[in-house]
Amino acid sequence: MPTVDTSHPEWQKMVSGQWYLTGAKLLSQARAATKIRCQEINQLLPDSAERLAKLQTLLPNVSPSSLSVGKQFYCDYGVNIFAAEGLSVGDNVVMLDASSIRFDKNVTLEDRVVISALTHHKDAKRRAQGWQQALPVMVGENVVLGAGVTICPGAIVPANTHVQAGTVVTAPRNF
Repeated sequence: MPTVDTSHPEWQKMVSGQWYLTGAKLLSQARAATKIRCQEINQLLPDSAERLAKLQTLLPNVSPSSLSVGKQFYCDYGVNIFAAEGLSVGDNVVMLDASSIRFDKNVTLEDRVVISALTHHKDAKRRAQGWQQALPVMVGENVVLGAGVTICPGAIVPANTHVQAGTVVTAPRNF
């Protein structure tokens, strides 16, 4: 199982909200390894024991209790995704977990949800050099993110919320 050195300075810059270079060797290698693992998982039958075991390895901070992940799931690292029991993930869901993405209990992500904890630099020159910043995303308990919802870096979705299909959440509580 590929692992990432979470004590590495580039990793620490990334998860602490500082600007970091996405092309740093450690980060590039970790994302590439995770993409391969996602591809392998997506080839397996949805309810197979092998798929669940591989998902638990990919997502070590997600409670396996009632974990359900649909077809075509992708993430950048996996280790920055945290969830209590009852996480249900639909098909074609993407989580760009450069910073933490945290789910409380009983959260449903419908099909085509995108959660991005990273943003690119506004300055074109720095953006071209690969500078990014990651901000945590938090989703409270008993939340439904409707089909096609996009959650942007730094967003907080409070408990007992139903975010309607197609909504873009760009800042804490802006829906």
